[in-house]
Amino acid sequence: MEQEEQENSEVKREVGVYTLIAIGVGGTLGASIFAILGYAAGMAGPSVVLSFLIGGLLTVLVGLTYSELSSTFPESGGGYTFAKKAYGGLPAFLTGWLMAFSNIVFGALSALGFAQIIGFVAGIPYIMQIPIALALLLLFTVLNFRGIEESGRTQIILVVVLIIGFAIFTGISAFFVSEANLQPFMPAGWPGIIEATSFTFVSYFGFETIATVSGEASEPGKDIAVATMASVLICTVIFVSIAWVAIGVVGGDALAAAVSPLMLVGEEAFGLGGIALVGVVGAIATLSSLNTSLLASSRIVFALARDGFMPDRVSKTNENGVPVAALILAAALMAVFVSTGVVEYVAHVADFNLFVALILVTISLLFLRRKRAVLERPFKSPRITAPLSAIALGFFLLFLNNVAIATGVAIVFVGIIIYLMKITPRANRALTLGGISGAAGYALLFVMWIGDWSLVWNTGTLELELAPFLTVGSVALLFTSLLCAIPLGRLFVGDESIDPASPTLHRVKIFEDIIAAITIIFGVFALGAFYIVFHGGVTFPAMGEMAVGYRLLLILSLVGYAFSAIIAGIVLWQRKYATMEE
Repeated sequence: MEQEEQENSEVKREVGVYTLIAIGVGGTLGASIFAILGYAAGMAGPSVVLSFLIGGLLTVLVGLTYSELSSTFPESGGGYTFAKKAYGGLPAFLTGWLMAFSNIVFGALSALGFAQIIGFVAGIPYIMQIPIALALLLLFTVLNFRGIEESGRTQIILVVVLIIGFAIFTGISAFFVSEANLQPFMPAGWPGIIEATSFTFVSYFGFETIATVSGEASEPGKDIAVATMASVLICTVIFVSIAWVAIGVVGGDALAAAVSPLMLVGEEAFGLGGIALVGVVGAIATLSSLNTSLLASSRIVFALARDGFMPDRVSKTNENGVPVAALILAAALMAVFVSTGVVEYVAHVADFNLFVALILVTISLLFLRRKRAVLERPFKSPRITAPLSAIALGFFLLFLNNVAIATGVAIVFVGIIIYLMKITPRANRALTLGGISGAAGYALLFVMWIGDWSLVWNTGTLELELAPFLTVGSVALLFTSLLCAIPLGRLFVGDESIDPASPTLHRVKIFEDIIAAITIIFGVFALGAFYIVFHGGVTFPAMGEMAVGYRLLLILSLVGYAFSAIIAGIVLWQRKYATMEE
């Protein structure tokens, strides 16, 4: 009986409207407001208040679309489920891929945000903050094993305390607002406001979690729309209020220059007590968003596995209705991002993922109104909502950082690789992977050729030329792609006489494993090169005035190469000839 429960692929419907609101608010009022407010103030000045307001209005539009979709199709998976019903195929998979990635990275940022707050207060060095973040991630992963009802109670408590804390912070700080700090109100004009709106939109994406767990709502038809709109409106009021008092207390320039903007506001308004208050509220906010990100990302991964894009085991639930394998996988990926130095940057790339995924979801409503016209819709949004949302999202997408767009495109490319590998017949998967990885290797070689084979890394004490290493790595990937497409074991031993104990086959496998290991190492090296290039540590002597554009092209090719090399290396390493299956 217990085994049957564990193998069940259905989750329990036990989440009420207050838990749904808590999930939406908790996922939204997270680490982002503490991390991005200073940067946004540098873009728009005091008018960053308008940026948060515009972002809130855009989220209301998207939220209306989500309310109709979630109440009509109350299933785990959120935007991915809607895209699957509307389009199927690659667009649906990419929607889930981008949503899962956004939640995973945001969860990692939340864990690190909590550790940084602890480190700021206790004087803990940065390198020691990473173990704190990992321990926190492990704690909340274990908590989620007990089921959404248990984690939902925790979420309600966290959100109530969080709202009270923000209310106290904004209420007291309002008495210290100076009119002079709000002038000039629009120093960068509308371009600055629009840029800040695009940048801060990721702050609002926690509302999507409600749709992700709608399959566990006890009364989805009635509760989903109420919870979605309530959480969006609550968070909009809080974000606009925080932005207004923060600018009014310390000014836009000081806020933009601060290491911890809200800590500075708290200290300016009421001294050490303000630092303590912001520290407590910040810790609760990051804990809440971490819990919600774990919840959402695991449900999206669960939905992808349920539809055959992940191993079957990932689609199973335990006796509490929790997709344990999906939760572990999501937590493991979060741990990877926590352990790297690029997590904050990748969190900005979440904006790109979110915009693209939400465009696909909002357009899906137009398709589903035609394809599923006879279905009862407990909530129906105005007809103009979906197309207006998609147009607005596409408009703000254009104002994202070019490097973020380039990296986001690379992430989409990796998703396409995974999708093609899954839909390709098993006998042809190695051939497909060989073609894709070979293209990635050729692309990086082409970029090296454009740059006249010169990428100089200035370490501070010496200058190191990276191009030779990346060129060798590209050649290694090209060779690996051939080995993926053409199994050496069959060439040397033959299809009809493959014997796993054959000495020749044994030597061939050792050779393949060596090539696979080398390719994986070069893939990891390419990720390191990407990090250095992104942070401006590499110069391009031959590019001159075209260095900015070349840097974007190099970043795109490095990410595509790195993931292709790692995937191809792992596939080649795992090749077995015993059953003549690659």
